[in-house]
Amino acid sequence: MQTQYSSRVIIYYKKNKQILFLIVQDLYEQWDFPIGLVTEHKPRPENIKQKLINDLGSKSLEFIPGFQEIKNITLTFEAELIHKRIIWYLVKSKYKKTHTSKKYIRYKWCSIKQAQKIIKVNYTKEILKKADQFLKIPRLI
Repeated sequence: MQTQYSSRVIIYYKKNKQILFLIVQDLYEQWDFPIGLVTEHKPRPENIKQKLINDLGSKSLEFIPGFQEIKNITLTFEAELIHKRIIWYLVKSKYKKTHTSKKYIRYKWCSIKQAQKIIKVNYTKEILKKADQFLKIPRLI
């Protein structure tokens, strides 16, 4: 069985106390978080960041240390079983301005409640909730 690594990034923008999450609609019209990379090896944040710059046009992205979620799934593609390890990272954007590449139809900045209603995949909703809770933990800076 082939193993693939896929990264997803939960991009957020914070102004005052309001947190907004960036979700994108793919060509299949499914709402989700942007995909960083799909590789046969664990992706590195600097490679993911470059991919995001290309896909979303924003260079003001900062990976947040301490947050990483992993989900293992098995799927069938062209009659072959594939083990997929999806790694979610949390990324802060300094600006809301962005654009979408040919991979996405559109994007939307949403509150957690709005995103939870739009996203259909349950484990993605669970990871979004964890990211939101992580962001609400007071930290010493």
